[in-house]
Amino acid sequence: LVEQVSEVNKKTIVVLMNGAPVAMPWVEDVPTILEAWLGGQAGGAAVADLIFGEQTPSGKLAQTFPIELTDLPSTKHFPGRHQQVEYREGMHVGYRYFDSTEKPVLFPFGHGLTYTTFEFSALKLDFLVDSLDDTQMDVSVTVTNSGIRHGHEVVQVYVKDCERSVFRPIHELKAFRKIYLAPQESTTVKLHLGRDAFTFWDVGVRKWIVEPGRFEIQVGSSSRDIKLIETIAVAKGFHASRDARSAHLPAYYPIQDIADDDEGFTNALGYPIPRPAMSNGYFTYNTPLRDIRTSWLGAKIYDRVMQRVYNSLANRDDPLEYAMQREFAESMPLRGLVMFSNGRLNFDLLELMLSVMNGEYAYMRAICMAPAVLISWAIMRWCGVNNRV
Repeated sequence: LVEQVSEVNKKTIVVLMNGAPVAMPWVEDVPTILEAWLGGQAGGAAVADLIFGEQTPSGKLAQTFPIELTDLPSTKHFPGRHQQVEYREGMHVGYRYFDSTEKPVLFPFGHGLTYTTFEFSALKLDFLVDSLDDTQMDVSVTVTNSGIRHGHEVVQVYVKDCERSVFRPIHELKAFRKIYLAPQESTTVKLHLGRDAFTFWDVGVRKWIVEPGRFEIQVGSSSRDIKLIETIAVAKGFHASRDARSAHLPAYYPIQDIADDDEGFTNALGYPIPRPAMSNGYFTYNTPLRDIRTSWLGAKIYDRVMQRVYNSLANRDDPLEYAMQREFAESMPLRGLVMFSNGRLNFDLLELMLSVMNGEYAYMRAICMAPAVLISWAIMRWCGVNNRV
């Protein structure tokens, strides 16, 4: 739709109302994209004010927008299987991953345009403390509104450990401040960097330490739009322990291959990757549908519900829609079956179903299968006639 509209009108404005990044294959076809997030009932009026220039946009992205879903290092391991997710990216989450690997992105972390422009100048660093136990400094920078409209800017300070001996991102956001400037107005913005801006957790000595060496103080308007850089030397600190340095695993590089590198992930864990197994625990209202398959009754219910999902999409040749509907059904807690049953399944019947799956009627199976069979028949009948799951 966006592509078709933009062919007719090159001045098309796309307004996004979403809770997470979305793919934008049409990004080069439109001149303006306004990220409105989930603005609620007053969101429409706010968007109108922005589009017609009554107000100026002043937000910044709190997350990286990847070009495709598969660009995320967690894609192959999320949402996981059988209540187990392999959290492989470690500290390289969001912009830390994309910037460390120099991977192209749709929009970087901290990005956000407005109806004016800003210039950064006169970066100044003042050491307040440089000791074995503490490192602190003040960062000041002059920001000028060089445009003809009032507007807000967010000054962002990133710190890069140029001589890092441990596994850590290329740079990290350590301070930021939002300012308002009228046209041609300038101001000096001062931000404080405490000890935590330079430390990392040493797994060997089990405490936060600062390594001596060179650090870059980067000031910009996003993680990829660094305006000014100054290099400092921290003279006093502690060198990383042997255990901390061993965590800088050569087998874990390059970071781009982190999702596929079983050997590197095993070395980082220090033991073999646990293999997921379906839970044999106690089933409740909140147990996802996918986890009841370890029960003989649960497996039958799961099969029938998933068959209904498949049948409802049989005439649609859309693998993505089927995958989405399957994931929705498998992730649904059992109480959701009641809500989607249109009155055919109630919580009394669900209680009986849980009792059977939890083995509370196990003794009856040896004496008389009638109660379990009756419950199974009722649930199977519901699964067979319900078209809304």
